[in-house]
Amino acid sequence: MKTAAVPAPKKLFNESESNLNMKESFNVKANKLMTYIMIGMVLSAYPIVYLFSVMDWIEQDNFLAFLSYTAVILVLMFLSLKVFGQKSYGKFITIGLMYALPIAISSTLYTRTAWTVLFLYLILSMLYLDKKVLYLSGGLGALNLGLIVSLDYTMISDPVEFSIMAVLYLFAVVGGYLVVAGGERLIAQISQDIHEITLQFKELESVIKSKILV
Repeated sequence: MKTAAVPAPKKLFNESESNLNMKESFNVKANKLMTYIMIGMVLSAYPIVYLFSVMDWIEQDNFLAFLSYTAVILVLMFLSLKVFGQKSYGKFITIGLMYALPIAISSTLYTRTAWTVLFLYLILSMLYLDKKVLYLSGGLGALNLGLIVSLDYTMISDPVEFSIMAVLYLFAVVGGYLVVAGGERLIAQISQDIHEITLQFKELESVIKSKILV
């Protein structure tokens, strides 16, 4: 008697990620997306900054410095993705390189609002839905903020404004933590549900095979 073919469960991830659990696989994909987002954002800024230099809003030397600094960081981010993209620690390298950009931007494009890019990077780091990544992002952001203020890149001298900057950033970190913590719980629940479904499928498969062989 011919046995009925039982469909195998659909593969959830690519073969290269089959040895990773659901969260790690998610982080691998998020790391790739983060890298290309950062590369796209900086490359799209080049024509705008060049236009500023043509209009004499910034000096030509500052534009060239911005171009060279950011280009080096982008190349390192791309190489990091290719070499460490499948590693569990690759995301931390990407975040570290990402936070090298604010200092490069602030030291070449002098503006009072350059520090606000830290909020954008903090939001982007939430893409991983990983509290460890958020801790690193929040710490590096705070370090960047301290350096930008201490090196006087913001051209702000009022202590009240410094305090407001710190409080706003703290609020953003706390808000990001709440979102990421919720995301981690969601991923854990989905992973548990998938595991239970897989077990139920195997039990059903065993029952079907036993019925067919009888």
